[in-house]
Amino acid sequence: MNNETEQPVSEVDGEQVEVETSDVREEVVEEVQEERKVPLSALEAERRRRQEAEAEKRVYEQLASRREQQPQEEVDGDEWITRDQHTKTIQQAKREILEEAFVNSNPDAYQQIKDKLPGLIETKPWVEDVIKNAPNRWQRAWELIGDLSPGEATKPVKRNQDAERIVQNSKKPGSPTAAVKSATMSRTWLF
Repeated sequence: MNNETEQPVSEVDGEQVEVETSDVREEVVEEVQEERKVPLSALEAERRRRQEAEAEKRVYEQLASRREQQPQEEVDGDEWITRDQHTKTIQQAKREILEEAFVNSNPDAYQQIKDKLPGLIETKPWVEDVIKNAPNRWQRAWELIGDLSPGEATKPVKRNQDAERIVQNSKKPGSPTAAVKSATMSRTWLF
């Protein structure tokens, strides 16, 4: 088969038989040509996909070679954190953000906390633990100062004013409390 013009020879039962392949080749070539007819746009799209894949491959190879060239640093045990440590870090960051927002939005409350909190902690030491464990320490301190500070009687005065108003309204004629009294008396007469 050194020369294409030679006819292939095959052995069948010990006899050499020449096979005519020129007709067979022409038929196969025609079939292959018919099968390979595809639109040019499909070929171009396939070519683009291959070029993009090759470009991505080159980029990944470059990244891999850069990583291999860079010296590997030894990892300290301190760099690794546990899930609990991560959770605590996130909670602390949230706490700091909330506290900063409170201080920025309430500068007067911040100043009052600074002034009154040491005195409140001296009289009620448990307040310090409550504030330390709160998600927003400044807001919790503000609430406790408002609730527990001695000398601020604004809330009881309001309650007393409400109570006085209720008593005065009950004494007026036609009030619901007066109607209940008369109904109770009328029942006693029916028996």
